[in-house]
Amino acid sequence: MFAKTFKRGLLPPVVAVLLVLATFCEVPVYTDDYEPNDTFEDAALISLGTITATIEPEEDEDYYQVNIGGADSLMLIYRLTVPSVLMPEITFYSSTQKFLDRNRADAAGDTIQDSLRVAPGEVFVRIRSFNYEASEASYTLVLSTSTAVARGN
Repeated sequence: MFAKTFKRGLLPPVVAVLLVLATFCEVPVYTDDYEPNDTFEDAALISLGTITATIEPEEDEDYYQVNIGGADSLMLIYRLTVPSVLMPEITFYSSTQKFLDRNRADAAGDTIQDSLRVAPGEVFVRIRSFNYEASEASYTLVLSTSTAVARGN
């Protein structure tokens, strides 16, 4: 079958049509190992530590799911470093997708770092650029935990 198609000269036009379709159709090209992770349902499972990924294309949002183990109450410590064109926003959600906390940079390229008290279990993390820019350069997210310190009255 293939030999007959090739002999008839049909293969080159078929290949040409496929190349044209691939050129003009929007086929997602993923630039980091965690894509696609644009929704809670597609959240990439990560561990505490450091990851690198990209916000690309424009308006991309990256969702991650991390399992926090340990004591009854922990501090989740985070640092998000981004390329100079991105205005980063990091949002945290519970395992039931309930809003926990959000932090935004004051200017493009700013690093965001802080901590929040969390219970053991699954936590979702959403990262986006709230100026809707994209960058081929990677951002870096560092997550760690420590025992929560009780505050005095």
